[in-house]
Amino acid sequence: MTEEKKKCFVITPIGDDGSTIRRDTEGIIEAIIKPVFDQEYEIIVAHKINEPGTITKQIIQHIYLDELVIANLTGRNPNVMYELAFRHCLGKPVIIIAEKNTSIPFDIITERTIFFQNDALGVLELQDELRKAS
Repeated sequence: MTEEKKKCFVITPIGDDGSTIRRDTEGIIEAIIKPVFDQEYEIIVAHKINEPGTITKQIIQHIYLDELVIANLTGRNPNVMYELAFRHCLGKPVIIIAEKNTSIPFDIITERTIFFQNDALGVLELQDELRKAS
């Protein structure tokens, strides 16, 4: 009998198919988050949920129920900020990441944030920092 993996929901800007935002997001998930957390967690991202239903309801459900959330504040996306605020209200674990030079809003500037350089070496550095944070 196999144990069911815990769930990790990734709050992130998504962008349109083929956009720079989407490519950056997919790169962070596939090259950094999955290699670090995939053994213990099922990694879930809003645009990859294939179940029928309301997207917003599904996102809220994952933020509410999942054991871990990783929030990418790069670009200060309003949806990301909204979803992060909801997770904070729950008092549940969240790891915050942001690309270097991202301006963090006053309300959350005191939260520990892992800043990363979005390049090949930055992939390895962010993997190391995420392992330390988990």
